[in-house]
Amino acid sequence: MQLDRKLMQFVFALCLAVGFLAPWNSSIAFAAVLCKGEGTATLPSCTGKFAGYQGCTSTNTSDPSYIVSGGAKIEKRQSNDCDAKWTRVTNVSGQTGYIAASTKYGCSTYCCNQSIQSGGAVANLSQVYTPMKGLTSTPTLHCGAFSLYSMSLPVGGSPPNYLGCKYG
Repeated sequence: MQLDRKLMQFVFALCLAVGFLAPWNSSIAFAAVLCKGEGTATLPSCTGKFAGYQGCTSTNTSDPSYIVSGGAKIEKRQSNDCDAKWTRVTNVSGQTGYIAASTKYGCSTYCCNQSIQSGGAVANLSQVYTPMKGLTSTPTLHCGAFSLYSMSLPVGGSPPNYLGCKYG
């Protein structure tokens, strides 16, 4: 009986040790989707929320036809699991400066937006992500900018040209 108990304690300790030493994949651990599109009976809207905090980044995709404008790489990101999309902007200027991103949507001139700017000057290859816009079927513009100085939001040109923006 005493030997069985010691054997069980050893097996338990071994399993516990292996569990602590095993690699942990946080994208799998936090893959639970916490929002959906513009909301459902069981999940709230994704609009205005950040993808990383809502479980929307574990299966997200980036549009391969990104654009580069004035030192900013502008990408449309999308999660089909969350039925939402957002903009990622990367500083590709080779300099330290501010980056900003806007996801524009609504009305014929994209009159609504989800926007963000880096909290200060950031190094080359740093990124910012806008809050999401629920419903991947919504027509959107994904805009970005790089500047040596702080910018006003939203970023992206005005109609009809929308310089620094990618349709999405």
